[in-house]
Amino acid sequence: VLPLLLGGAPQLKAFGLGLLFPGAGMFYPGAGAVLVNVLWFAATMVLFSIAFVIWFGSGNILAPLAVWLGAAAVGAIRAPEPGNDWLVAVPIAGAVIFAGLNRLKAQRHLKASQAEIAKRNARLADATVPARPRFIPEKQFVGEELDQDELEHLRFGLEGALQPVDSFWGFDRTEQFQLS
Repeated sequence: VLPLLLGGAPQLKAFGLGLLFPGAGMFYPGAGAVLVNVLWFAATMVLFSIAFVIWFGSGNILAPLAVWLGAAAVGAIRAPEPGNDWLVAVPIAGAVIFAGLNRLKAQRHLKASQAEIAKRNARLADATVPARPRFIPEKQFVGEELDQDELEHLRFGLEGALQPVDSFWGFDRTEQFQLS
């Protein structure tokens, strides 16, 4: 919002709006008709969603950032001449409304959680723990012997758990999912 307040060049204003949230720079008034701006914004949102899927699926953490900055740059390129700055209120109002709605949702969730806590605490205040009889089997049960595969799986877990503290054996295995 700083380029708007300081009266910067139209390109800087559009780029600054684009940094507010992805696609906000598309709403700069000098960039064309309102419907065209909305279509550019919708395309940015679709690309931003696809970038998150790519990030989640492949670990490409730069994809959402590239779409965000790319959309800000496209918004700056589309705003070559000065426009009426009143339309800039659309993305700013959108960000404020989004933040306000998130705040209301969080407050409702907090109140509901506090009510649930009070209800559970009231129920637990009168609760008694039943005595549990001690169960001792008459005859100890020993299952079947483990086969070779089961022994290898057990050995792998034990070797990882019982290794020296400063050793990281077994923790450098690449798995099929990035977050591991």
